[in-house]
Amino acid sequence: MTSLLRVVLAAAAFAWLGAARAEPAAPRPDELAVQFVSTFSRADVDGLLERVTDDIEMLSLSDAGASVDVAGKAALRQFLERYFQRIRDVRSELEWTRVSGNRVVAEERVSWTSASGPRSRRSLSVYEFRDGKVRRVWYFPAESLASPAKPAS
Repeated sequence: MTSLLRVVLAAAAFAWLGAARAEPAAPRPDELAVQFVSTFSRADVDGLLERVTDDIEMLSLSDAGASVDVAGKAALRQFLERYFQRIRDVRSELEWTRVSGNRVVAEERVSWTSASGPRSRRSLSVYEFRDGKVRRVWYFPAESLASPAKPAS
């Protein structure tokens, strides 16, 4: 009986050690979407490219249908570099998210300063993930939001 107890204890110890060394759980799709948008707000082109698949697509949806705005990492790099040169203080955040399998539906708010002052828009977006990376993003038409009130002087 003593040797049986030793075998049971040894098996339990190995099982516990194996569980302790297990890989951490992969981030959920909504966490990946938040990380992607946060990287965008830092204007980190290389960081964004690390978070997308080689065959990334970004699409705009309208009443007329869908159009592909960006296809592939090289095109995304070119688009982002031009975008961040024009708009240096852009900030984006996800107001809310809902997960459906490997897709995340979100309301995204983007804010920046234009020549006429602070601007803000919001849009629905759908992020599709493959192997923990953004594979495709669909953007619905944006709605302009009222400009933030200017502080009284």
